[in-house]
Amino acid sequence: GEALFKYPAESLAELHAYFANTYPLLEEIAAKHSGASKISVWPHHFDMATLITLREPTEAGGEDGQSVGAGLSPGDGGNPLPYWYVTPWPYPDAARLPTLSAGRWNTDGWVGAQLDARDVFALPSDQQAAAVRAFLTEAVQASVDLIRGV
Repeated sequence: GEALFKYPAESLAELHAYFANTYPLLEEIAAKHSGASKISVWPHHFDMATLITLREPTEAGGEDGQSVGAGLSPGDGGNPLPYWYVTPWPYPDAARLPTLSAGRWNTDGWVGAQLDARDVFALPSDQQAAAVRAFLTEAVQASVDLIRGV
């Protein structure tokens, strides 16, 4: 019969590994922040993330709330390779973005911290999870500080 997916099994296994390995790291982030949502795979970008609400919007669907998203993108139009991200909302002024120990700040189309998978895989395998954990922890705190004006 015809294959259900037209992607090689190895590619699907690799995608599964990204999500499976990232999930517990996002659980750790969510556990540290009282306003964190459950971890979800968002259908509009197929990214897995938690949304940390710092202040609810004044009306449903309003954009005047404050939040920080932390997650994993399997790749998108701007970056075809997987990456981890942290996005503060509202977007801060790019001139105020602090230096990160790992990763970089993206300001093209969206503002947020980004750690590319290729940078993680350049590390020894026993250091990769710790590197992603450290990135997420640092970038979430930097984003909270930016939003709160610290």
